[in-house]
Amino acid sequence: ASGRPTSHRAHPLRRARDRLAQAAEDLERYRERESPRGGAASSSTAVGLRETSAESVERSSSTSAMKRGKFLEEGEAAIFGFHPHGIIPYDAALASIHPDFVRDVIGPTGRACVATDAFTHVVAWMRDLGQWLGARECTRDAIGRALSEHKSVILVPGGQAEIFATTSRGTVVDVYRGHKGFVRVALAHKRRLVPVFSFGEWELMDNVSWPRTQRWTRDVLGCPLPFVPYGLWGLPLPRRPPHGITLVVGRPLDVERFLDPALRPDDARNVDRAVDAAHGAYFARLADLFERSKARAGYPHHRLRFLDRAP
Repeated sequence: ASGRPTSHRAHPLRRARDRLAQAAEDLERYRERESPRGGAASSSTAVGLRETSAESVERSSSTSAMKRGKFLEEGEAAIFGFHPHGIIPYDAALASIHPDFVRDVIGPTGRACVATDAFTHVVAWMRDLGQWLGARECTRDAIGRALSEHKSVILVPGGQAEIFATTSRGTVVDVYRGHKGFVRVALAHKRRLVPVFSFGEWELMDNVSWPRTQRWTRDVLGCPLPFVPYGLWGLPLPRRPPHGITLVVGRPLDVERFLDPALRPDDARNVDRAVDAAHGAYFARLADLFERSKARAGYPHHRLRFLDRAP
């Protein structure tokens, strides 16, 4: 005998299968709850199916309004901007059902849903999985309906543009800030904007790089093709980032305060100026959130780079 200890660990594929099965059971229990306002279900296994989780939900404010369970006002619905997109923004969807995020950020009586790109509601398996998780299409009407139902909405402002800028290598994290529609929707519905940064999101997966073809198909078909995400073992499975996934939540931004009180709130010039000002303030807040949190999240040498033109 060699004297080496014998490993009795299950085969990696078997462990992955077991985690997926347990995640499905936990999520089904969550979805079957009688009341959506009954608090957060135990979906930590669902988040942990790739052994990374949003365990550290941090709040970047010392004000009393940011105490546990009081991040938003009672019954308030807000728009959460999730950054960065990565290849597939898994944790934007998982945050809406993760017990820590729901309890500490949305609040014990609040509800949330994720808004995803239109093409994910066309592809059969993406549509079925997304809608099972409660996803809405990322349109103004769909977001407006969710807000009117007093549901907070988690969306990804960078959108597909960030797919081209995402790489698991290097120390630069690109965030596209060319979209302003989410600010305009927040203003129209009188909702606050909340920046969320997911450290490690860009390390989950990569995508094959055929930039000219992918830009053309994105412009013509609405999605970048070929879309062949790969991660663990070179398969379309998320990797485990070295430092896991850490969601850091910033202070809510009141976009209404950027309206000029001397003008009518529905005046087009007033609205446009308020959207521009709120957009700048939002991304300034996101940059500050990133800088103050990166060391604690395990990325002290990374830097955030804003893109004003789609890559």
